Amino acid sequence: MKSAPPGGEGDAPPQTGVGGLDCTADLRGEGARPQAELTWWREGKEVEGTTETVLEDGNLTVSTYAFTPRAERTTGNR
Repeated sequence: MKSAPPGGEGDAPPQTGVGGLDCTADLRGEGARPQAELTWWREGKEVEGTTETVLEDGNLTVSTYAFTPRAERTTGNR
């Protein structure tokens, strides 16, 4: 099962990075049976190239998204 794109239930709040610097974001799914399938979305499209780690007992899934923010996307709300 895949989650809905942004705007659906469970969205994380926007995060601020520094333009040009490498960033990572982790998403954790704990205690799900069957184990969680975590999906990242950006600007309405599914992000490819994320990494997923599952503990041996399957009780924790961590998905990591590595990216470099563009300067124009880090100005914040003013």
